[in-house]
Amino acid sequence: MKVRGNYIMRKIAGTNVIIPVEDSVADLEGVIAVNNTAAFLFSKLIEEITFDELVDGLINEYDVTKEEASQDVQAFISILKERKMLEE
Repeated sequence: MKVRGNYIMRKIAGTNVIIPVEDSVADLEGVIAVNNTAAFLFSKLIEEITFDELVDGLINEYDVTKEEASQDVQAFISILKERKMLEE
């Protein structure tokens, strides 16, 4: 899976924001503010990656259990799917 369309992530006033650009700019629902964990996951989803690789990356980056990492990844993926921002 990976992010669908063209998005950039910027830190604005201390908040990580994902913004659509180019052909994705018409999708204003794609603008979302994210925490550091979601920003980490989003940066990994720019390239093709599996669910398990995302979980492993989260475990390696943060001090979390596999269960916590799996729940966080699933929650973020669900948000991206709702906004039609994810290719599977």
